[in-house]
This record gives sequence, C-alpha cells and structure tokens, in this order.
Amino acid sequence: MRSNVFKPLPFLPGNHHLNRWAFGYFLVKKGFSTSIIMEETSFTYKQIRKIREDLAIKEHRRASYGQDILSKEDWVNYSSAIQSYCELREKLTHLESVLEAYACLKSKKDFDISGFYKACEEISTGEAFFSECVHCDNEVFSGPGLRDKVVSKYCPACGKNNWEHPKSEHRLGHIVTRPRSGDQQPLF
Repeated sequence: MRSNVFKPLPFLPGNHHLNRWAFGYFLVKKGFSTSIIMEETSFTYKQIRKIREDLAIKEHRRASYGQDILSKEDWVNYSSAIQSYCELREKLTHLESVLEAYACLKSKKDFDISGFYKACEEISTGEAFFSECVHCDNEVFSGPGLRDKVVSKYCPACGKNNWEHPKSEHRLGHIVTRPRSGDQQPLF
C-alpha cells in the first residue's frame, strides 16, 4: 500500500486505524496540504486539523506550483525534478516518486511539496507536458497551473528567442480580452 514511503507497524494489519493515523501524521510533517492528505488517507477535514494541532504545524495555502516558480532558473529546476519524477514513477508509486524527486528539488530552493505533488499529478494524468528547445535540447515542463509570466518567448535554459515555447491556456481573469467590432456588447 505505502511500501517504502511509510513503514506501517509490522504487528498490526496494513489497514489498521493506528497505521492510518501514523500515515496522516507523516504526510502533515512532510508539508502536504489538507486536500492532498484527505485524498491520500480518506480522513475528514476535522481529523487532519486535529493532527495539525497536535504537531503545531500550520497548513501552507499554496497548492499550485505556479506560485512557486518565479524565475526561469526555477522553471528549469522544476522541470528537471519532474523529469526525475517521471523516471522514478516507472519503479515506485506516485507518492513515493513525488517524495524522492522533491528531495532533489528542495535542495536547490524551498518549493512547496503540495504544488510539486499537483504538477506530478498533472504529468501522470496527461494534462501537462514537456516542451523541447530546438537550440539546446532542454525539455521544459508546462502545465495548467504554471504561472503565465514564466511562459516566455525565450528559452529559460539557453535564452534564445525562436524556440517552441509551451502554449498554455489562460485561466479566466488572467487576460482581459478587448471586444472585437463584430461582438455583441453586454447591456449592463
């Protein structure tokens, strides 16, 4: 069930409530957001809040990786960590792969693990993808949660400007579109 990430107590059955609680404490200590812990453990919000009170750990509200990536260097580091996740995913479970790949990402800069989890989840479901630069052959990660200002016309690795940058769909509220001449104007 949780193999190498979390070792359940050997004298109890795998699905015993003490093992479930210990796994919940483990995920809170690692820094996962409440929604991810609820998804992984099937605990209620109140149960997770109780764990957070016991450990005196407040929840990070950054469950999107777009809030972590602020520069092109961060974008390249994030891409390499997600490449590591993809390689680890062939041998390990999703959560194990996220934790292993996050270890190398965290050594470079303090990124939020919940955002990294979401990015890896997007890669595994096929929503996100890698885009390759024609000049330096670096692959850069792109997904729906990526902050718009990072997706630039210049390759983040080599800086050349005629690369095939990822085409991301903008979420509502990010870009205001000007009405075209043939569009009907709203009444109010």
